[in-house]
Amino acid sequence: MAHHVLEEKIKAVLWVSHSLFERGKATGSSANISFRHEQRIYISRSGSCFGTMEKEDFAVTDLDGMPLSDVLPSRFLMRSRDRRHFFQHLASVFSIVMDFC
Repeated sequence: MAHHVLEEKIKAVLWVSHSLFERGKATGSSANISFRHEQRIYISRSGSCFGTMEKEDFAVTDLDGMPLSDVLPSRFLMRSRDRRHFFQHLASVFSIVMDFC
C-alpha cells in the first residue's frame, strides 16, 4: 500500500513539473521540486529539467537532509519540520512555494 501511495505522489509531482514547464513557468534547470513520503524527502536531482523529469530524477534524503540515494539533490533543499509535504521552488520571475498534501 505504501509503495502505491509513493507512486501516486511521484505521478502527481511529475504532472506539476511538466505542466509548469509546458506553460513557460520553469525553464531549463531553473527550478526544483520536492515532496515528503513517510520519513523521507524526495527532491529533484541537480540539473534536472521540469520538461523531461522522470521518477528516476529524484534524490532521496532522510528528514535531516542526509542522502539515502546515489542521486545528488538540487542545491535548494528546504528543510522544514512543519506539516507540508510538497515544496516547489522556481528561480524565476514567478517565484512560488506551494503547499500540497
